[in-house]
Amino acid sequence: MTSAPALSIIIPSRPTPEMRESFRFALRSPDIEMVALGVEHTHEDLLRLITGRPSFANWDANRWPESTTCRFWLERSDEVAVGLLNPLVEWARDCMNDTRPRGLLLVRELRVNDETWAEQIVPRVWNHHAHQQLIKTGNWSSVEWEYMPELRIRSALGQGHLEQESAAFEINDEYELFRTTLLHHLMEDRETVLALTSQDSIQSQNMGYWLSIQTSRVDALRKAGRPEEAVELSLRLLKAYDGYAQLWFYFGCALLDLGEFIRAMGAFRRAEKCERFTHVTLYSENSVWEWQSTLGKLFSLIGLGDIEEARSQMKLAFQRVPEVMSQRLTEQLVTSLLQQNEVLTAWDVMEPLLALNPSRAAHLVLAFGEVYLNQEGPIAALKWLVTVSNQYERLLRNYNFCETCYELAVAVNDQHTAHEMLWMMVEFDQVSDTHIDSLVADLLERGRLDEAEKIKHKKSANVDGPAKSPTE
Repeated sequence: MTSAPALSIIIPSRPTPEMRESFRFALRSPDIEMVALGVEHTHEDLLRLITGRPSFANWDANRWPESTTCRFWLERSDEVAVGLLNPLVEWARDCMNDTRPRGLLLVRELRVNDETWAEQIVPRVWNHHAHQQLIKTGNWSSVEWEYMPELRIRSALGQGHLEQESAAFEINDEYELFRTTLLHHLMEDRETVLALTSQDSIQSQNMGYWLSIQTSRVDALRKAGRPEEAVELSLRLLKAYDGYAQLWFYFGCALLDLGEFIRAMGAFRRAEKCERFTHVTLYSENSVWEWQSTLGKLFSLIGLGDIEEARSQMKLAFQRVPEVMSQRLTEQLVTSLLQQNEVLTAWDVMEPLLALNPSRAAHLVLAFGEVYLNQEGPIAALKWLVTVSNQYERLLRNYNFCETCYELAVAVNDQHTAHEMLWMMVEFDQVSDTHIDSLVADLLERGRLDEAEKIKHKKSANVDGPAKSPTE
Protein backbone atom coordinates (compact mmCIF):
# COMPACT_ATOMS: atom_id res chain seq x y z
CA MET A 1 0.00 0.00 0.00
CA THR A 2 1.40 3.38 -1.05
CA SER A 3 1.62 5.93 1.78
CA ALA A 4 0.18 9.39 1.36
CA PRO A 5 2.61 12.20 0.51
CA ALA A 6 3.65 14.45 3.37
CA LEU A 7 3.10 17.70 1.43
CA SER A 8 0.47 18.63 -1.16
CA ILE A 9 1.26 21.73 -3.23
CA ILE A 10 -2.13 23.38 -3.75
CA ILE A 11 -2.48 25.50 -6.89
CA PRO A 12 -5.76 27.50 -6.98
CA SER A 13 -5.73 27.29 -10.76
CA ARG A 14 -3.91 25.35 -13.44
CA PRO A 15 -0.13 25.58 -12.94
CA THR A 16 1.81 27.33 -15.67
CA PRO A 17 4.15 25.26 -17.85
CA GLU A 18 7.08 27.07 -16.21
CA MET A 19 5.85 26.07 -12.77
CA ARG A 20 5.44 22.43 -13.77
CA GLU A 21 8.92 22.41 -15.27
CA SER A 22 10.49 23.93 -12.13
CA PHE A 23 8.91 21.22 -9.95
CA ARG A 24 9.51 18.40 -12.43
CA PHE A 25 12.23 16.69 -10.38
CA ALA A 26 10.76 17.57 -6.98
CA LEU A 27 7.47 15.87 -7.89
CA ARG A 28 9.29 12.57 -8.37
CA SER A 29 9.56 12.40 -4.58
CA PRO A 30 6.83 10.27 -2.95
CA ASP A 31 6.59 12.95 -0.24
CA ILE A 32 5.32 15.65 -2.63
CA GLU A 33 2.28 15.98 -4.87
CA MET A 34 0.71 18.87 -6.79
CA VAL A 35 -3.07 19.45 -6.77
CA ALA A 36 -4.86 22.03 -8.94
CA LEU A 37 -8.19 23.17 -7.50
CA GLY A 38 -9.69 24.30 -10.77
CA VAL A 39 -9.68 27.12 -13.29
CA GLU A 40 -10.29 30.78 -12.51
CA HIS A 41 -12.08 31.59 -15.73
CA THR A 42 -12.18 35.39 -15.37
CA HIS A 43 -9.12 36.39 -13.36
CA GLU A 44 -7.29 35.53 -10.18
CA ASP A 45 -8.54 37.19 -7.02
CA LEU A 46 -6.48 40.38 -6.91
CA LEU A 47 -6.93 40.98 -3.19
CA ARG A 48 -5.75 37.44 -2.51
CA LEU A 49 -2.65 38.01 -4.61
CA ILE A 50 -1.77 41.29 -2.91
CA THR A 51 -2.29 40.16 0.68
CA GLY A 52 -0.73 36.76 0.04
CA ARG A 53 -3.45 35.05 2.10
CA PRO A 54 -5.16 31.96 0.62
CA SER A 55 -8.92 31.80 0.24
CA PHE A 56 -11.23 28.82 0.67
CA ALA A 57 -14.39 30.08 -0.98
CA ASN A 58 -15.61 29.12 -4.46
CA TRP A 59 -13.54 25.95 -4.70
CA ASP A 60 -14.89 22.46 -5.23
CA ALA A 61 -14.43 20.71 -1.85
CA ASN A 62 -13.94 17.40 -3.64
CA ARG A 63 -10.72 18.66 -5.18
CA TRP A 64 -8.95 19.06 -1.83
CA PRO A 65 -6.74 16.12 -0.86
CA GLU A 66 -8.60 13.70 1.43
CA SER A 67 -5.51 12.32 3.18
CA THR A 68 -3.75 13.74 6.22
CA THR A 69 -1.17 15.41 4.02
CA CYS A 70 -0.07 18.97 4.84
CA ARG A 71 -1.05 21.71 2.39
CA PHE A 72 1.29 24.26 0.80
CA TRP A 73 -0.70 27.00 -0.95
CA LEU A 74 1.05 28.32 -4.07
CA GLU A 75 -0.19 30.99 -6.50
CA ARG A 76 0.56 30.98 -10.20
CA SER A 77 2.43 34.26 -9.68
CA ASP A 78 4.70 32.78 -6.98
CA GLU A 79 8.35 32.03 -7.58
CA VAL A 80 9.70 29.31 -5.30
CA ALA A 81 13.21 27.97 -5.05
CA VAL A 82 13.05 24.19 -5.21
CA GLY A 83 15.36 24.06 -2.19
CA LEU A 84 12.52 25.47 -0.11
CA LEU A 85 10.64 22.19 -0.37
CA ASN A 86 13.07 20.19 1.78
CA PRO A 87 12.43 22.09 5.05
CA LEU A 88 8.70 22.16 4.24
CA VAL A 89 8.63 18.39 3.80
CA GLU A 90 10.49 17.93 7.09
CA TRP A 91 8.00 20.19 8.87
CA ALA A 92 5.10 18.31 7.24
CA ARG A 93 6.41 14.94 8.37
CA ASP A 94 6.61 16.16 11.95
CA CYS A 95 3.07 17.50 12.18
CA MET A 96 0.94 15.81 9.49
CA ASN A 97 -0.53 13.42 12.08
CA ASP A 98 -0.65 15.99 14.88
CA THR A 99 -4.18 16.42 16.20
CA ARG A 100 -3.54 20.09 16.86
CA PRO A 101 -4.26 22.59 14.06
CA ARG A 102 -0.78 23.77 13.12
CA GLY A 103 0.48 26.05 10.39
CA LEU A 104 3.60 27.68 9.06
CA LEU A 105 4.20 31.37 8.26
CA LEU A 106 6.61 32.22 5.43
CA VAL A 107 8.17 35.48 4.26
CA ARG A 108 6.73 36.64 0.97
CA GLU A 109 8.36 39.34 -1.16
CA LEU A 110 5.80 41.08 -3.36
CA ARG A 111 7.29 42.66 -6.48
CA VAL A 112 5.46 44.98 -8.86
CA ASN A 113 7.16 45.82 -12.14
CA ASP A 114 10.42 44.27 -10.87
CA GLU A 115 10.55 46.48 -7.76
CA THR A 116 10.00 45.24 -4.22
CA TRP A 117 6.64 46.57 -3.09
CA ALA A 118 6.38 44.89 0.30
CA GLU A 119 7.59 42.02 2.40
CA GLN A 120 4.83 40.16 4.18
CA ILE A 121 4.47 37.37 6.68
CA VAL A 122 1.90 35.03 5.11
CA PRO A 123 0.20 31.77 6.16
CA ARG A 124 0.98 29.27 3.41
CA VAL A 125 1.46 25.82 4.98
CA TRP A 126 -0.84 23.96 7.39
CA ASN A 127 -1.62 20.42 8.49
CA HIS A 128 -4.80 18.41 7.95
CA HIS A 129 -6.45 19.42 11.22
CA ALA A 130 -5.77 23.09 10.55
CA HIS A 131 -7.24 22.63 7.09
CA GLN A 132 -10.47 21.25 8.52
CA GLN A 133 -10.74 24.26 10.81
CA LEU A 134 -10.06 26.75 8.02
CA ILE A 135 -12.50 25.13 5.60
CA LYS A 136 -15.29 25.24 8.19
CA THR A 137 -14.70 28.67 9.72
CA GLY A 138 -12.02 30.52 7.77
CA ASN A 139 -10.76 31.62 11.19
CA TRP A 140 -7.01 32.06 10.95
CA SER A 141 -6.64 32.62 14.69
CA SER A 142 -7.78 29.03 15.36
CA VAL A 143 -4.45 27.70 14.04
CA GLU A 144 -1.17 27.50 15.97
CA TRP A 145 1.13 29.37 13.62
CA GLU A 146 4.90 28.90 13.59
CA TYR A 147 7.08 31.51 11.91
CA MET A 148 10.23 30.58 9.96
CA PRO A 149 11.74 33.82 8.58
CA GLU A 150 14.40 31.95 6.60
CA LEU A 151 11.70 30.38 4.39
CA ARG A 152 10.92 32.80 1.58
CA ILE A 153 8.86 33.00 -1.59
CA ARG A 154 8.46 35.75 -4.17
CA SER A 155 5.39 36.93 -6.07
CA ALA A 156 5.44 39.16 -9.13
CA LEU A 157 2.59 41.35 -10.39
CA GLY A 158 2.23 44.11 -12.96
CA GLN A 159 1.21 47.64 -11.97
CA GLY A 160 -0.98 47.96 -15.04
CA HIS A 161 -2.94 44.86 -14.06
CA LEU A 162 -3.46 46.23 -10.56
CA GLU A 163 -4.71 49.58 -11.79
CA GLN A 164 -7.04 47.97 -14.32
CA GLU A 165 -8.53 45.62 -11.75
CA SER A 166 -8.89 48.28 -9.05
CA ALA A 167 -10.74 50.57 -11.45
CA ALA A 168 -13.19 47.78 -12.30
CA PHE A 169 -14.63 47.43 -8.78
CA GLU A 170 -18.22 48.47 -8.17
CA ILE A 171 -19.06 49.34 -4.58
CA ASN A 172 -22.54 48.18 -3.63
CA ASP A 173 -22.05 46.74 -0.16
CA GLU A 174 -19.69 46.82 2.81
CA TYR A 175 -17.54 43.94 1.57
CA GLU A 176 -16.89 45.67 -1.76
CA LEU A 177 -16.07 48.89 0.11
CA PHE A 178 -13.68 46.97 2.36
CA ARG A 179 -12.10 45.17 -0.58
CA THR A 180 -11.64 48.33 -2.66
CA THR A 181 -10.32 50.39 0.24
CA LEU A 182 -7.82 47.73 1.22
CA LEU A 183 -6.67 47.32 -2.37
CA HIS A 184 -5.99 51.05 -2.80
CA HIS A 185 -4.35 51.17 0.62
CA LEU A 186 -1.96 48.38 -0.35
CA MET A 187 -1.28 50.25 -3.60
CA GLU A 188 -0.46 53.36 -1.49
CA ASP A 189 -3.14 55.39 -3.29
CA ARG A 190 -3.99 57.60 -0.31
CA GLU A 191 -6.20 60.04 -2.23
CA THR A 192 -8.57 57.25 -3.26
CA VAL A 193 -8.51 55.75 0.26
CA LEU A 194 -9.50 59.10 1.78
CA ALA A 195 -12.29 59.52 -0.75
CA LEU A 196 -13.64 56.00 -0.17
CA THR A 197 -13.53 56.19 3.63
CA SER A 198 -15.18 59.60 3.83
CA GLN A 199 -18.46 58.41 2.35
CA ASP A 200 -21.36 57.36 4.57
CA SER A 201 -23.58 55.88 1.85
CA ILE A 202 -22.69 52.31 2.87
CA GLN A 203 -23.22 51.42 6.52
CA SER A 204 -20.87 48.75 7.83
CA GLN A 205 -22.32 46.03 10.07
CA ASN A 206 -19.17 43.90 10.26
CA MET A 207 -16.71 45.12 12.88
CA GLY A 208 -13.74 43.58 11.06
CA TYR A 209 -14.56 45.31 7.78
CA TRP A 210 -15.19 48.63 9.53
CA LEU A 211 -11.94 48.48 11.51
CA SER A 212 -9.82 47.58 8.48
CA ILE A 213 -11.40 50.39 6.44
CA GLN A 214 -10.84 52.98 9.16
CA THR A 215 -7.30 51.77 9.86
CA SER A 216 -6.50 52.31 6.19
CA ARG A 217 -7.86 55.85 6.60
CA VAL A 218 -5.54 56.46 9.58
CA ASP A 219 -2.49 55.60 7.47
CA ALA A 220 -3.73 57.67 4.51
CA LEU A 221 -4.31 60.70 6.75
CA ARG A 222 -0.80 60.46 8.14
CA LYS A 223 0.79 60.11 4.70
CA ALA A 224 -1.30 63.05 3.46
CA GLY A 225 0.35 65.26 6.10
CA ARG A 226 -2.61 65.25 8.51
CA PRO A 227 -1.13 63.51 11.58
CA GLU A 228 -3.43 65.28 14.07
CA GLU A 229 -6.49 63.79 12.37
CA ALA A 230 -4.76 60.40 12.21
CA VAL A 231 -4.15 60.46 15.97
CA GLU A 232 -7.72 61.53 16.71
CA LEU A 233 -9.20 58.75 14.56
CA SER A 234 -6.79 56.19 16.03
CA LEU A 235 -7.92 56.97 19.56
CA ARG A 236 -11.59 56.49 18.58
CA LEU A 237 -10.82 53.16 16.92
CA LEU A 238 -8.70 51.89 19.82
CA LYS A 239 -11.60 52.47 22.18
CA ALA A 240 -13.63 50.08 20.03
CA TYR A 241 -10.88 47.48 19.59
CA ASP A 242 -7.41 47.65 21.12
CA GLY A 243 -5.96 44.35 19.88
CA TYR A 244 -5.04 45.32 16.32
CA ALA A 245 -1.25 45.60 15.84
CA GLN A 246 -1.48 47.51 12.56
CA LEU A 247 -3.62 50.24 14.13
CA TRP A 248 -1.21 50.66 17.06
CA PHE A 249 1.66 50.89 14.58
CA TYR A 250 0.00 53.61 12.47
CA PHE A 251 -0.94 55.43 15.68
CA GLY A 252 2.71 55.37 16.75
CA CYS A 253 3.86 56.67 13.36
CA ALA A 254 1.43 59.59 13.54
CA LEU A 255 2.70 60.42 17.04
CA LEU A 256 6.27 60.35 15.71
CA ASP A 257 5.25 62.86 13.03
CA LEU A 258 3.94 65.13 15.80
CA GLY A 259 7.11 64.76 17.85
CA GLU A 260 5.32 62.96 20.71
CA PHE A 261 8.06 60.40 21.16
CA ILE A 262 7.10 59.03 24.58
CA ARG A 263 3.53 58.30 23.50
CA ALA A 264 4.86 56.84 20.24
CA MET A 265 7.11 54.49 22.20
CA GLY A 266 4.07 53.26 24.15
CA ALA A 267 2.09 52.70 20.96
CA PHE A 268 4.84 50.62 19.38
CA ARG A 269 5.16 48.53 22.53
CA ARG A 270 1.42 47.84 22.41
CA ALA A 271 1.76 46.80 18.77
CA GLU A 272 4.38 44.23 19.75
CA LYS A 273 2.05 42.70 22.33
CA CYS A 274 -0.85 42.18 19.90
CA GLU A 275 -1.56 38.80 18.39
CA ARG A 276 -0.78 38.66 14.70
CA PHE A 277 -4.00 36.89 13.70
CA THR A 278 -6.75 38.24 15.91
CA HIS A 279 -9.71 38.60 13.58
CA VAL A 280 -10.81 36.70 10.52
CA THR A 281 -11.58 39.83 8.46
CA LEU A 282 -8.48 41.83 9.38
CA TYR A 283 -6.23 41.35 6.39
CA SER A 284 -3.78 44.19 6.90
CA GLU A 285 -1.84 42.41 9.62
CA ASN A 286 -0.18 40.44 6.83
CA SER A 287 1.84 43.60 6.09
CA VAL A 288 2.91 44.12 9.71
CA TRP A 289 6.52 43.04 9.49
CA GLU A 290 8.08 41.61 12.57
CA TRP A 291 10.54 44.47 12.80
CA GLN A 292 8.22 47.46 12.32
CA SER A 293 7.56 48.15 15.97
CA THR A 294 11.25 47.65 16.78
CA LEU A 295 12.02 50.42 14.30
CA GLY A 296 9.29 52.61 15.74
CA LYS A 297 10.86 52.37 19.19
CA LEU A 298 14.25 53.09 17.66
CA PHE A 299 13.05 56.31 16.04
CA SER A 300 11.32 57.28 19.29
CA LEU A 301 14.61 56.93 21.15
CA ILE A 302 16.39 59.08 18.55
CA GLY A 303 13.64 61.69 18.83
CA LEU A 304 14.02 61.71 22.61
CA GLY A 305 17.76 62.20 22.21
CA ASP A 306 18.63 58.90 23.88
CA ILE A 307 21.27 58.10 21.28
CA GLU A 308 23.18 55.63 23.43
CA GLU A 309 20.13 53.39 23.85
CA ALA A 310 19.24 53.83 20.18
CA ARG A 311 22.77 52.84 19.18
CA SER A 312 22.55 49.69 21.31
CA GLN A 313 19.31 48.67 19.58
CA MET A 314 20.38 49.44 16.00
CA LYS A 315 22.11 46.11 15.56
CA LEU A 316 18.93 44.32 16.61
CA ALA A 317 16.91 46.42 14.17
CA PHE A 318 19.17 45.58 11.24
CA GLN A 319 19.03 41.89 12.13
CA ARG A 320 15.24 41.94 11.87
CA VAL A 321 14.79 44.18 8.87
CA PRO A 322 14.25 42.31 5.58
CA GLU A 323 17.32 42.59 3.41
CA VAL A 324 15.50 44.25 0.53
CA MET A 325 14.29 46.99 2.89
CA SER A 326 17.66 47.70 4.50
CA GLN A 327 18.30 50.73 2.28
CA ARG A 328 15.04 52.31 3.36
CA LEU A 329 15.95 51.72 7.01
CA THR A 330 19.40 53.24 6.45
CA GLU A 331 17.92 56.35 4.85
CA GLN A 332 15.42 56.87 7.64
CA LEU A 333 17.95 56.33 10.42
CA VAL A 334 20.55 58.62 8.86
CA THR A 335 17.98 61.38 8.38
CA SER A 336 16.77 61.10 11.97
CA LEU A 337 20.31 61.04 13.39
CA LEU A 338 21.39 64.08 11.35
CA GLN A 339 18.37 65.97 12.64
CA GLN A 340 19.74 65.24 16.13
CA ASN A 341 23.22 66.36 14.98
CA GLU A 342 24.56 62.84 15.66
CA VAL A 343 26.83 62.99 12.63
CA LEU A 344 29.33 60.28 13.63
CA THR A 345 26.59 57.78 14.51
CA ALA A 346 24.78 58.59 11.27
CA TRP A 347 27.99 57.94 9.32
CA ASP A 348 28.45 54.57 11.02
CA VAL A 349 24.92 53.63 9.93
CA MET A 350 25.37 54.83 6.35
CA GLU A 351 28.87 53.53 5.60
CA PRO A 352 27.86 49.89 4.83
CA LEU A 353 25.35 51.12 2.21
CA LEU A 354 27.92 53.55 0.81
CA ALA A 355 30.46 50.75 0.42
CA LEU A 356 27.89 48.49 -1.25
CA ASN A 357 26.33 50.99 -3.65
CA PRO A 358 27.79 54.52 -3.60
CA SER A 359 25.51 55.82 -6.34
CA ARG A 360 22.36 54.92 -4.40
CA ALA A 361 23.80 56.47 -1.23
CA ALA A 362 24.70 59.75 -2.95
CA HIS A 363 21.70 61.67 -1.60
CA LEU A 364 22.66 60.67 1.94
CA VAL A 365 26.25 61.80 1.38
CA LEU A 366 24.85 65.14 0.21
CA ALA A 367 22.89 65.35 3.46
CA PHE A 368 26.21 65.09 5.32
CA GLY A 369 27.64 67.74 3.00
CA GLU A 370 24.79 70.05 3.97
CA VAL A 371 25.75 69.58 7.63
CA TYR A 372 29.33 70.62 6.83
CA LEU A 373 28.05 73.56 4.81
CA ASN A 374 25.87 74.84 7.66
CA GLN A 375 28.45 74.27 10.39
CA GLU A 376 31.81 74.95 8.71
CA GLY A 377 31.06 76.73 5.44
CA PRO A 378 31.27 75.93 1.70
CA ILE A 379 35.05 75.36 1.54
CA ALA A 380 34.93 72.62 4.20
CA ALA A 381 31.80 71.10 2.62
CA LEU A 382 33.40 70.93 -0.85
CA LYS A 383 36.63 69.51 0.52
CA TRP A 384 34.74 66.79 2.37
CA LEU A 385 32.58 65.85 -0.63
CA VAL A 386 35.60 65.66 -2.95
CA THR A 387 37.48 63.53 -0.42
CA VAL A 388 34.57 61.10 -0.14
CA SER A 389 34.19 60.92 -3.94
CA ASN A 390 37.89 60.05 -4.24
CA GLN A 391 37.30 57.10 -1.93
CA TYR A 392 33.96 56.10 -3.50
CA GLU A 393 34.32 57.02 -7.19
CA ARG A 394 30.86 55.71 -8.11
CA LEU A 395 29.36 58.73 -6.34
CA LEU A 396 30.31 60.63 -9.50
CA ARG A 397 27.75 58.57 -11.42
CA ASN A 398 25.04 60.54 -9.62
CA TYR A 399 24.12 63.78 -11.38
CA ASN A 400 22.90 65.59 -8.27
CA PHE A 401 26.16 64.83 -6.48
CA CYS A 402 28.22 66.25 -9.35
CA GLU A 403 26.00 69.31 -9.66
CA THR A 404 26.23 70.05 -5.93
CA CYS A 405 30.03 69.81 -6.03
CA TYR A 406 30.08 72.10 -9.07
CA GLU A 407 27.90 74.75 -7.43
CA LEU A 408 30.06 74.71 -4.29
CA ALA A 409 33.23 74.97 -6.42
CA VAL A 410 31.84 78.00 -8.23
CA ALA A 411 30.84 79.57 -4.90
CA VAL A 412 34.41 79.27 -3.51
CA ASN A 413 36.09 80.00 -6.88
CA ASP A 414 37.69 76.56 -7.14
CA GLN A 415 38.09 76.58 -10.92
CA HIS A 416 39.83 73.21 -11.15
CA THR A 417 37.04 71.32 -9.33
CA ALA A 418 34.36 73.27 -11.21
CA HIS A 419 35.95 72.26 -14.52
CA GLU A 420 36.17 68.59 -13.53
CA MET A 421 32.56 68.52 -12.35
CA LEU A 422 31.36 70.09 -15.59
CA TRP A 423 33.08 67.31 -17.52
CA MET A 424 31.31 64.78 -15.33
CA MET A 425 27.94 66.46 -15.77
CA VAL A 426 27.97 66.49 -19.57
CA GLU A 427 27.94 62.68 -19.44
CA PHE A 428 24.36 62.81 -18.17
CA ASP A 429 21.30 63.28 -20.36
CA GLN A 430 19.78 65.71 -17.84
CA VAL A 431 22.66 68.18 -18.05
CA SER A 432 21.34 71.69 -18.68
CA ASP A 433 22.26 73.92 -21.60
CA THR A 434 23.60 76.44 -19.08
CA HIS A 435 26.14 73.94 -17.77
CA ILE A 436 27.15 72.93 -21.29
CA ASP A 437 27.66 76.62 -22.16
CA SER A 438 29.78 77.03 -19.02
CA LEU A 439 32.02 74.12 -20.03
CA VAL A 440 32.35 75.48 -23.58
CA ALA A 441 33.34 78.89 -22.24
CA ASP A 442 35.85 77.31 -19.89
CA LEU A 443 37.41 75.28 -22.71
CA LEU A 444 37.64 78.34 -24.95
CA GLU A 445 39.41 80.25 -22.19
CA ARG A 446 41.90 77.41 -21.95
CA GLY A 447 42.46 77.50 -25.72
CA ARG A 448 41.03 74.01 -26.27
CA LEU A 449 38.99 74.94 -29.34
CA ASP A 450 38.45 71.44 -30.77
CA GLU A 451 37.04 70.15 -27.49
CA ALA A 452 34.76 73.18 -27.19
CA GLU A 453 33.39 72.49 -30.66
CA LYS A 454 32.66 68.87 -29.73
CA ILE A 455 30.75 69.94 -26.65
CA LYS A 456 28.76 72.51 -28.68
CA HIS A 457 27.94 69.77 -31.17
CA LYS A 458 26.65 67.61 -28.30
CA LYS A 459 24.32 70.45 -27.30
CA SER A 460 23.02 71.17 -30.82
CA ALA A 461 22.65 67.54 -31.87
CA ASN A 462 21.49 66.30 -28.47
CA VAL A 463 23.98 63.47 -28.74
CA ASP A 464 23.52 60.61 -26.28
CA GLY A 465 26.55 59.04 -24.67
CA PRO A 466 29.33 60.31 -22.48
CA ALA A 467 31.75 63.05 -23.36
CA LYS A 468 35.26 62.04 -22.46
CA SER A 469 37.55 64.28 -20.43
CA PRO A 470 40.95 64.50 -22.15
CA THR A 471 44.06 63.34 -20.41
CA GLU A 472 45.74 66.31 -18.81
